[in-house]
Amino acid sequence: MGVFANPTPNPTPQVTSPLTPVERNLEELYEQYPEKQLHGIPQETIWLVIETFRQVTKDATHAWVRTWCPAMDYDEIVQSMGSRGFEKNDIITNETKTSAQANLPLAERKQAPRRGIADLHRIPRKAVNLKCGIFTIMRLFRRCIIDPAKTLPTSPTEVRRMFDQYIQLCRVLRDGKRTMLLDKTMHRTEVIRGRLEEEQGLRHREAARKIHENNDRYRMQRVLSRNLNLALGGPRLEDVHRSAEERILDEALLDFEQYRSAANTGILEALDVLQIRSA
Repeated sequence: MGVFANPTPNPTPQVTSPLTPVERNLEELYEQYPEKQLHGIPQETIWLVIETFRQVTKDATHAWVRTWCPAMDYDEIVQSMGSRGFEKNDIITNETKTSAQANLPLAERKQAPRRGIADLHRIPRKAVNLKCGIFTIMRLFRRCIIDPAKTLPTSPTEVRRMFDQYIQLCRVLRDGKRTMLLDKTMHRTEVIRGRLEEEQGLRHREAARKIHENNDRYRMQRVLSRNLNLALGGPRLEDVHRSAEERILDEALLDFEQYRSAANTGILEALDVLQIRSA
């Protein structure tokens, strides 16, 4: 055999395979980077809107009491409304109460419970608008003034429902000025929120498109690096890919925050106008 024996073949060099690609969509990236998500109107602003609506409505109830119940204490009226289980027909003016009890036997008329606004003060029919809906002044009083929401609504529908209750109470009290101002402010707020949601959707779609393009580019570069046997290409490409993902999210957030800030300012300005004009 000696030196003429077939030499032992050299082992084939081992080429490190590039890392398995991890291509994530926009939703998956937002799960990893929650601080980069695009949010709507700040919660503190929504709460400020609700509190402002409540204060304007409370001013309307004060004005109503001064007009129709000047001899009564406001806190006493509020306490009376909040302590009883009033039903749909609790708003009984002097005229309607007398008419309703006239049909009862004498014994029942004497024992009939005194309920409603007429118990607190004898008011004329024109003091309240009884044709505005199924909610009575007492129910609205409790929901808007006596026992308002302690937590922030979790959906636009719940926010709108709260706005409607404040507007409804002002309408029942025949406070046309504050009813109009609250309705106008609510409409303005919803327009601003709607436009911000459109911008949010636009930024999401644009970011998703860029993420998709970044994944395609990463995939092509990996194939190229594998064909060229670039052992160090995988990790390097992975870093570039990740950096590009973060950059896309940062750009979307920075761009959107400009619109979000403008929307927030617009709502605050609308609240300022509401407070000034409703005073």
